[in-house]
Amino acid sequence: MVTIGLGLIIVALIPVGLNLYGVSDHILWFMSSLIFFSLNWMVIILSFRDPINRDLLNSGMRASPVITVLFWLLLEIPLQLPLVLTMLGLYPLLEPAFYTTALLFNLFQAAFALVQLVYSQAVPPST
Repeated sequence: MVTIGLGLIIVALIPVGLNLYGVSDHILWFMSSLIFFSLNWMVIILSFRDPINRDLLNSGMRASPVITVLFWLLLEIPLQLPLVLTMLGLYPLLEPAFYTTALLFNLFQAAFALVQLVYSQAVPPST
């Protein structure tokens, strides 16, 4: 979860930083989206490679497969699709909106991860 939060801060600041160096228009959004997309996949791959994270992910998938599917369908695909559309340059006027959409879905992922962490630590009431 900390990784998601730190990554979100970094990718939110990429366009600002690039713009300060004179990068603008499609190149700005292309480079920002490429970095965001790459960082996102690095986090996913590294999460699955770490044995502790892999065990946690696997137990979460077994415990609630519907939530896992919903996470990937309702949060991960909408995060990545706008980044891919931006990198392809098909809708140049919408690139800032696409990037903002990806940021918002990344924020939703962080909130989802926080909720999962809180509920995983909850102690069931004794009867």
